[in-house]
Amino acid sequence: MRPSPFASAVIAALFCAAGSMAAEERPMSFAPRLAESIHPGRLVARHLARDATTRLAAGDARGAVVMLERAVAADPLLAGAWTNLSAAYIDLCLADAARAAATVARTIDPLESRAATNLRLAMRLDCRPEESGHRPAMTPEEIAAVNGAPSAAAFMRAAAARRARGDLLLAIGWEERALAFGAEREATLRRIANDFLRHGLWNAAARIHDELGAEREAREIRAREDALAPAAQRLALRLGTEARFSREEEYAALFGMAEVLLARGVGESDAAERLRELLRIGRSRRHDHPWGRLAAGPRWVRVELGDGARSAPLLVLRRFPGDSQVAVYSGLDPALATGGAELSAALASRLAHRDATSLAPAVPCQDGPPALTCARVALEIVVGAEGTARIDAWVLSRPRESGRAWRIVLLALAGSAGCGEPCREAVDEEIASIVRSVEPAGRPPPAGSAAWALPVPAAWRSPSLHDEREQPWVSRKLGGIRIDFPPGFVVARQRSGFRDPKTPLSSELWFRGRFSDLQGHEVVVGDADWAGWVDVIEGGHAAFAGWRDDPARLAPPSDPGAMLSSSAPLDAVLSRARTADGGLVALFQGVAFRGRWLVYGLRVGDDAVLIALPVVRGASSPSLSWIALTVRPEQRPPLPAPFDLSDRRAVEFRRIASPSLADPRAGVLIAEHLELAVPRDFRVAISSESVEGFPVTLRRADGSTVRVERLPPAASGSIDGRKRQAAAALGVPGDAWKVHRRRRTATILVADLHTEQGGPRRVLLVVPGDAQKAPAYRVVIEPARDAEDSRFVINLVTRSLRYRR
Repeated sequence: MRPSPFASAVIAALFCAAGSMAAEERPMSFAPRLAESIHPGRLVARHLARDATTRLAAGDARGAVVMLERAVAADPLLAGAWTNLSAAYIDLCLADAARAAATVARTIDPLESRAATNLRLAMRLDCRPEESGHRPAMTPEEIAAVNGAPSAAAFMRAAAARRARGDLLLAIGWEERALAFGAEREATLRRIANDFLRHGLWNAAARIHDELGAEREAREIRAREDALAPAAQRLALRLGTEARFSREEEYAALFGMAEVLLARGVGESDAAERLRELLRIGRSRRHDHPWGRLAAGPRWVRVELGDGARSAPLLVLRRFPGDSQVAVYSGLDPALATGGAELSAALASRLAHRDATSLAPAVPCQDGPPALTCARVALEIVVGAEGTARIDAWVLSRPRESGRAWRIVLLALAGSAGCGEPCREAVDEEIASIVRSVEPAGRPPPAGSAAWALPVPAAWRSPSLHDEREQPWVSRKLGGIRIDFPPGFVVARQRSGFRDPKTPLSSELWFRGRFSDLQGHEVVVGDADWAGWVDVIEGGHAAFAGWRDDPARLAPPSDPGAMLSSSAPLDAVLSRARTADGGLVALFQGVAFRGRWLVYGLRVGDDAVLIALPVVRGASSPSLSWIALTVRPEQRPPLPAPFDLSDRRAVEFRRIASPSLADPRAGVLIAEHLELAVPRDFRVAISSESVEGFPVTLRRADGSTVRVERLPPAASGSIDGRKRQAAAALGVPGDAWKVHRRRRTATILVADLHTEQGGPRRVLLVVPGDAQKAPAYRVVIEPARDAEDSRFVINLVTRSLRYRR
């Protein structure tokens, strides 16, 4: 299995650390100067060694040894490759070469126990090497230098033999060993410096000239190196973004590799392609499981949901920025072996706890995976305050004549990341490609339980145009700072999972979206190619002072030609808002981006915050200015919402203005007939899908939720009828209910369950005494699995729940 781009990025990030460790902790290292150098050969060698190890384990020593010989030539410091090379030589009965390779491995890493074992085996090897028909790539001079009495002359002959083959890195390694045994210092170092120059390691060559006191030569080399730096930096920025690097050390390693390729005379575009190939950028990654495997593009990340019940998905993949998802379930239930409307009904019933309905009967897939039968069903589910979402279900099964039963179901939720229909269509195409890539395993997947838990990504937004007059703003935390965004915005962290190439390396939040503002005007921020970002500069007094002196410095670096149109201070309005400590706004006319940039520079405590919005429509909307006004230290209270949604709903949230430290409530949620306390740190999301505002969802940053629903009319409005309704929707056993409170006006029932992730869940049913006329309610409390105060939240909501007439 090929490594993911992220795995390759981690390898690249370790280059610097590996080099310093080799130089400082292993004084007998094979080549200390080479260990300090970053070059593409290190990635080449690791890819070759990984594939060769697979071949060696499969018994293909001849194929493995060829790849391992290329690996040690690409990176002579890869001890594991030398160790496996010695093992392959042993399999081919090449005793002297095996002994030499094992000795080199132990020289690089004295703690390599496998190399010591191979060395002992090579010493006792008794067979006829000509039977293998393979000649070792190690030259006779190298084998003699390692296996015989070590001397400077022997290692110099080994270096000359390698140089003749063009393997300059190995030649440098042998010359380094010759120095350790008394070779003439200046002449040897000059040869090493010349080999470094020929291989493109100019910085290493300049350091050797410094060591020799040749200042003029060192300056000339560094001048040539400086001329390559801009192109290398462009390559590092572009490819590091594509590879989803997140740390400066990773970008530094990529910069070093790009510089080496450019120094060898490789063109910038060709260098980009070579590095893209080494980092596996753009390749689909295979995801294996006992049920089989599938392939997904580089932006799809596997999500670990923790140990849960058997109804949890077998596999969950999400795509940046976290609003699209593919979840895989076991489909061995006989009910899922049907077709048409029966299959649609069976799938909808599996997701009844999400109020799922089928939009159409199952139909055969137009382009399913090879050798599998495929049926596709469109379903609709309730997704919190966002209302309903369409999901596509693919039922994949092996035909009966193919042997053992095998069936899985893929549930796909496609989002547009605030971009609109073109972006959604692109995600749909990627999901279809994932479905086509499914390969079955030799055995069926484990059977699942009756109800499926469908995790919904937090960044999902409904495809309809969000309305600021109908839906609440959302808050995001960034370090010790909070920022609020309008409804319809998709916001994501830029870390190891993703980094947009058109945002600065230091930016941490990515956002894009569209909504209707308070005046009813459409506001669009970002498009398929551009998104906004937030950058927090710690100790950014100097940066903020620079923005003050010259607002043109706020120009977005990804659109350097953007022209400053106007700027204005924000100190007075921020002082009245009591959020940030000062700021300014600048408006730019974009060049690369065909719109206008609205950029805010703010000072929050000791930090500076930069917010860049690429505005397609609505740059003059007051709502975009409101984003800057919400930036505040986390401990400061937020601004009131731009629009009081309680005036438009039958639901009202009364916030406690100045709660005491002992008060666990953030406020009280009041509906037409219902009242309950909102625990501290929970935010209230009122749905715009109904006139009453239900369902209402209370959310906390750790994933804890409280969902309040007004129940639709039931066939029987009695308590038993409502129990049956809850049992069908949530899988609550009939004997789980207990009477929490019984009054003439209403009865409140309680059932304690567990979520599919193993955490607590409490379901409350509020059934009015006059059940045929008054509405009933359901309250589902699901604290995060690792929430320390889960029991406290459950008890607070339960105790405070009241039915009002």
